[in-house]
Amino acid sequence: MILFGRSGSPTSLRLWPALCLLVLVLALAQTGEAAADSATISVTNTAGQSDPAAGVPRVFTISGVASIPEDVFVKYRAPGGAPCAPNAESDSGSTLEAGQHEGRFYFAYGDEVNGAFNLQQVYNWSPSGTFAFCIWLAKDSSTIATPIPQTITFRSPVGTIAASVSSTTPGHAASVTVAGSSESPAKVYAKIRSAGGAACAVTFGGDSGESLISGEAVNGSFSVQATTKPLQAGQYTICLWLAYSENDTSPIAGPQPVTFAVALPPSPPPISAACLRDRSVVPHELLLVRAYTRKLRSHHLSRRARRNDRLALSRARATLRRYEGLRHTQCPGGL
Repeated sequence: MILFGRSGSPTSLRLWPALCLLVLVLALAQTGEAAADSATISVTNTAGQSDPAAGVPRVFTISGVASIPEDVFVKYRAPGGAPCAPNAESDSGSTLEAGQHEGRFYFAYGDEVNGAFNLQQVYNWSPSGTFAFCIWLAKDSSTIATPIPQTITFRSPVGTIAASVSSTTPGHAASVTVAGSSESPAKVYAKIRSAGGAACAVTFGGDSGESLISGEAVNGSFSVQATTKPLQAGQYTICLWLAYSENDTSPIAGPQPVTFAVALPPSPPPISAACLRDRSVVPHELLLVRAYTRKLRSHHLSRRARRNDRLALSRARATLRRYEGLRHTQCPGGL
């Protein structure tokens, strides 16, 4: 393009550098203004490391740069579906306060920001999974602004659960120790049933076993005690869950089966012929001792008869003591 002055002659070429510089400055200014607003969400643990986790306290940080004084608005929802709406008010997502029921009222929804900003709040996020976040920097929630989308995946809390059972026989109590650890405050559940058949159900409430531990609250390392008394010999299974409720379909740990055996008591050793003899002699001699004892109480015995009965009583007592001693050594259990 050629510029002409009042006289119709071309303008001096020296104006061209100034005009080009002006156009460049305007273009850069527009670009800088468009890129000035920025925002991002980070989820960190107490050590400041990125660790989005559900069920445990995490620090949520909303940081960025606002080119002019405005408010920041944050909403979240399940991923997929329509993109973030043109303004916060019309978006279908939930605010952090409305969805998580924690923290100060309307955190990151109407907070004033200007220039570099950094907003923080602690949340115990629930549940685990992937969520889509939308961030707006605008004058108010109804003002149209370019949304800033971000996706965050929250992992499930980790934990372990196991059990040990003391040996027992039918009708006798067995001690059950359920131990493990949980990153998040949770509850311990356990049921017992005969081994075999269906596997442990996904939830405590849906399992067919008999309740052994029903919602013992735990956090961190734990050890929970219980007692069971199986009435029959055989194999038994204890099903274990570390979960938030008895119908939690995504337990932190479990369902974990633990199988143990209930054995019959050992059979007594066979009875020997010597034991059978001792068992027959002892009651016989006991009858003799009683008979001679009663007879000697009579006042109608002659001296000779009384002397003979005393000798017979003495022999019967000696024989009784001897075979009682043999029975204790030769019979099972001394009986």
